[in-house]
Amino acid sequence: WGVFSSTVRRRVAWDSCYCTSCKGRCKIIDIHTRDWPSSGLGRSRRTAEALYARGPREAMKLSNSMRLNRLTSLAAATAAALSVRPGHAVQLPTTLPTATTNIYYNSDGYTGTIPTEFGLLTDVTSLLLSLNALTGHIPSELGLMVKMTTNFMLNSNPFTSSIPTQLGQLSEMSSYFYLYLNSISSSLPTQLGQMSKISRNFALYSTKISSSIPTQLGQMSKLTSIFELQTNKISSSI
Repeated sequence: WGVFSSTVRRRVAWDSCYCTSCKGRCKIIDIHTRDWPSSGLGRSRRTAEALYARGPREAMKLSNSMRLNRLTSLAAATAAALSVRPGHAVQLPTTLPTATTNIYYNSDGYTGTIPTEFGLLTDVTSLLLSLNALTGHIPSELGLMVKMTTNFMLNSNPFTSSIPTQLGQLSEMSSYFYLYLNSISSSLPTQLGQMSKISRNFALYSTKISSSIPTQLGQMSKLTSIFELQTNKISSSI
């Protein structure tokens, strides 16, 4: 996939290019423009299709522009998500079907706290609450979601609590454990080392963590990409 942003919900895919400078053989094969923004690169589907009709080169120009715009859109969405607008506050629901397997409330302007009731949904395999304005503490009850395998994403929210040690019970996690860009303080729980199956994307950068790095994190022996703890107040040696 060429471009994907959960923030603005757009996706572009293209055929593999076997040339060195396109030469007309590259082409976009699919354009999804659901919920494109009304400004910037938020062109209508009709405009996108018109560019495609002009030829592969114009289509590739569109995809390249979208790549650049993705960074701008994501930065703007982060700023908007972290600013609470009076009269527009929406809180997360406290009741969801017990059979829920995926919780997705990304970048939707939610405020307040994470309901402790989420922990009762023990069939959940992914939890995405990024880019909102959620505050308070991270419920220890989330550690009851022991079937969680990927996309535990609470990043880009102004949490001010510590990381619950119970999150170490999410031992089936294989990828995308995100707690970065918030005001989480205190230490890194040694229990996070129990996520020994995680293979990529473990990110806790840009927080207020001030402890040393637990040696137990060395149990993440399958981790092959993205282990990020930068921009913290971590002390001691690695």
